[in-house]
Amino acid sequence: MKARSLRIATLIFGMALFTSVLFQNCAPVSFKPEEAANALAAKGDEESQAPAVCDDGQVSGSIKWEVVNGQNIEEPGKCDFGGNLTMVYEKQQKLLCDGGKYVGSNEFQKGKLLGQKGACNCADGVNNGMSVWKNVDGQTISENQACPANGTLTLTYEKQQKYTCDNGKLVSSEDYQKGKLLSQAGACKCADGSAEGASSIKLVPNATIVEQGLCPNGGNLQYVYEKQQTYICTNSQSVAQNMFSKGKLLQTTGACNCSDGVVSGGFKFVTLAGQTVSEAAACKYGGNLANVYEKQEKNLCTNGSFSSTGDYQKGAFLRQDGACNPPPVLTESFSISATKTMKPLDMVWVIDNSGSMNEEAANVRANLTAFINALDKSSDMKFMLLSKQGTTGTSVALPSGLDATRFVQYNKTIGSNDGPAQLISQLNFNISSGIPFFRADSKKIIVFVTDDNSSMTAANFTTNLAKAGVASGQAAIFSFIGLGSSVSKCQAATGAVYQTLATQTGSQVYNICDLDWSKHFADLKTDVLTKLGRSFTLKDTMAMKIVKVEVDGVAIDASKYSFANGVLLLADDVTMTETSSVKVSYTQE
Repeated sequence: MKARSLRIATLIFGMALFTSVLFQNCAPVSFKPEEAANALAAKGDEESQAPAVCDDGQVSGSIKWEVVNGQNIEEPGKCDFGGNLTMVYEKQQKLLCDGGKYVGSNEFQKGKLLGQKGACNCADGVNNGMSVWKNVDGQTISENQACPANGTLTLTYEKQQKYTCDNGKLVSSEDYQKGKLLSQAGACKCADGSAEGASSIKLVPNATIVEQGLCPNGGNLQYVYEKQQTYICTNSQSVAQNMFSKGKLLQTTGACNCSDGVVSGGFKFVTLAGQTVSEAAACKYGGNLANVYEKQEKNLCTNGSFSSTGDYQKGAFLRQDGACNPPPVLTESFSISATKTMKPLDMVWVIDNSGSMNEEAANVRANLTAFINALDKSSDMKFMLLSKQGTTGTSVALPSGLDATRFVQYNKTIGSNDGPAQLISQLNFNISSGIPFFRADSKKIIVFVTDDNSSMTAANFTTNLAKAGVASGQAAIFSFIGLGSSVSKCQAATGAVYQTLATQTGSQVYNICDLDWSKHFADLKTDVLTKLGRSFTLKDTMAMKIVKVEVDGVAIDASKYSFANGVLLLADDVTMTETSSVKVSYTQE
């Protein structure tokens, strides 16, 4: 029975509250019947109590919107063509009925429109407040123009009305002006009676126009006329124009020639169609070469016409028939291993001896002897090694039995970052001691081996190398280095400076972390041989022209070699080995 009474009370209270809200002039009240039921149940057998009511009769939980004094909400107004229109509204705050009092919230909304600031621009691009002139359809403005001498001139213009932009609309005014000139009626006249714009012709005193006479066959016939100038009536003044014409014929001079501009008594040679003159051409080695020319006849000009004289000559060269025998092609062959015709080679190796370089030093020791022997067979070679001397650990030594005048090692401890600096120091020491390492005419190769980067920048190294006698571009710089942690797991640092030097000198870098360096040494040997360039001096001092060059039996393009003063020079990118052969085909002219 108690539960039933509770449900009936809840229903009656909810209906009463809904009716109250429905007829109030404020926002709807948020009410949940289950909340009321729970409240009544909590009272037990006590009588249900109505919720607290705010001063305007709304129960707790109801809301209303109240104007915030002194505060507004502004929004940009809608302008189809731009402008600065701003709409100004009341600012309203949301209030919540709580325990018989309205409590302010952080919610706000626009209220009544109070006014606006600024204005919109007009459709034709005129800003608010600015004016524009528009043609008045079907209306014109006419003016009579005064003429200085005589005549009547009436000018007709478009009629334009002034409009001012007022908040997006063009408002007309009572101001008018002339627009574009449409037409004119009548004309002013000059003193000589010419109408405005009309032209007249006047004689230029003491001046003539000379015109070449019409001669069918050319000549120096000339006609001499009076010179006349055109004047145009402008603003009632006759104004001279840069326009001239012939007047009365005054005299004739000269005479006509024969055809082709030949004067009477002169002559010309006429080509005889289909007839030629042939002459044997000289051939050093024999042949049937003949030069073929046009056949020309001499014609004399007499009284404007030509007559034959019976004299003939050869005219323009037409062609050559037959051919000379070519000069004999001679050949000479060279063997790289036998002649050592490559450019002198000066090579320097700088090897990092820091504690992390054990495996790298072992790779150098495993490949260096064969590398040096291969290059020494095919070049005039000098070799410098900067490294701690030894055959274990991080040390490296030159192979035994080498020519001490060409192969030298400086027993130095090379740190992780100072390889370039150590090389510059050694080169300068050699120069100051009177025994510079690099020869002036040699190809200079520098090889660095390190798992770290250089403390000297690429730019500073290039500058210091030039001071040590090796100008920019004279040395090719190769390196065995770390290429980045993703591909060189063993590196201490990426060899960025060495990568830059290799790029600048057209050289290569090799991954120091590879286990087998034999391919790197083979590639380096090929690159060095390619960069040396090859010179071959022909024994035949009469050799003049290269017909063909073959390397290992394969003809190479003419752009890959040059020939001067009996010396053939192959380009750097012609691949050769220490066993290559070169065959040169040539002529003596």
